Parts: sequence; structure tokens; C-alpha cells
Amino acid sequence: MTSESAILSASVSNPALRAYLLGPFRLYVNGEEVPERRWKSKKALTLFLYLLTRRGTKVHREVILELLWPEEDPESAAGKLHPTLYMLRRTLQPDLQAYEESAYVRSAHGNYWIDDGPTCWVDIEAFKSMHRRSAELEEKDPEQALTLCEQGIELYRGDFLPEETWQDWAITLRQYYRELFIDMALRAAKLVMQLQGNVSSAVRFCREALACDPYREEVYQALMTHLYRSRPLCRGRQAVSPRGESAGGRVWSRAQS
Repeated sequence: MTSESAILSASVSNPALRAYLLGPFRLYVNGEEVPERRWKSKKALTLFLYLLTRRGTKVHREVILELLWPEEDPESAAGKLHPTLYMLRRTLQPDLQAYEESAYVRSAHGNYWIDDGPTCWVDIEAFKSMHRRSAELEEKDPEQALTLCEQGIELYRGDFLPEETWQDWAITLRQYYRELFIDMALRAAKLVMQLQGNVSSAVRFCREALACDPYREEVYQALMTHLYRSRPLCRGRQAVSPRGESAGGRVWSRAQS
């Protein structure tokens, strides 16, 4: 498995491949963004995204065939796999020669995978590490826990791969990362009140969670709790409503921040 230090330091070490899956998909290879027009095959892109979310895990060809061509017979689907892999590898490395080994997409004995070394950085891996570490440090080092929460919230640019609307595997992961984000936002709100008594930041974190899930009752409860506890701090100031409004106007939305 990829070490936590490699995941969190990759943004500094400038990995050869950097992928953003939270929010609109973005990919950089050797510091240059891969434009959407270079993806000549939607199947190649789907395969890349699927392998990327399982980085370091070998995926058998039968799983891939079922993923990409679920309604075709195995023989017909198998005939399409190698051209799809070729297009994927050439998209990542346009100068790759015939029969030359890809630096990113590996294969052996009917299995395919993307290496989990430090040459590749994926935002969801850093996001998960920030979520886990912030939870571990919440009691013994709350200031560092808050910093990690803030970094994770900043990294979450939106739902996981919104372009993959109907893919079952993507739907499952989308909900998973959404839950991590809401949990991180709630803990950030609690910590910023605990450490700084900062009502506006606590409200902002709660509103970010509500933007992710407008019907989450626990977020409304947390928001009301922070506002109630802040009353002594807010004497003489404008009162902020649960909807993020004050007499001076609305607290800016996540999209505007």
C-alpha cells in the first residue's frame, strides 16, 4: 500500500502523474494537464479511472470486461480490451512505442493495475489520509487536527467524478467520499469553536456540509448548537441565522469563497 507520508508529501515532490477525482476530473502528467480532447475513447477513460481508484490492486481482465462491456459476450468483449488499453497508455504517454512498457498502467497474467509508488498522486488518497489523521489527532493535538480538516475541506472540490453519473462503482464511492467530507466539516466546525470561538468559521463549515447534503439533520443540529453556544460571544454583533444570513447580508457560499 502507498505510505501515508508519500501521499501527503506528493504535492511537494511533484509526482509524474497527478489526478484529481473530487470534483471535475483533472489529470496532469509531468506537470502538464491532459486535455479532454486527448481522450479518444470513453472506455479508456473509464478504465483508467477505475484502476486509479484501486491503485496498487491488481484487477482481473474478467472484472474489466464486465465493467466496460457488460452486455457483450466474453469473446467479443475480450477483442476490444487490448485496443482500449493501447489507447489508454498512449493517452498518458503519447510517445510510447509499440510493445514498450507503460510507466503507469501495468499488466501481467491477465491482471491490470496502476502502480502505487510515489510517482503517482491521487487526491482521494490524500483526502482519506487527512480524514483519518485528523480523527486520530482530535484529542491529543486538536490544532493539527483542525489544520488537517481545513486542508481536506479545501481539497474536496465537489462530488467524486460527477461525470461518471451512472456507473455503479462511482456512485458507491461518491457517497463514501461525501460522508467523509461531511464528517470532516462537522469536526472542523466543532474544533474551530473549541479552539478559537470562531462562530463565522463554524457556520461556514456547517454550510459547506449542508451544500453537500441539504437534508442532513445532524448538520442542522450542529449549526444550531454552535449558534446557541456563541450567544455570549456575539453580544453587540449581528446575529447569524441558521441559513447563514445576517442583517448585513448572506454569509458567502462555498462557490464564492
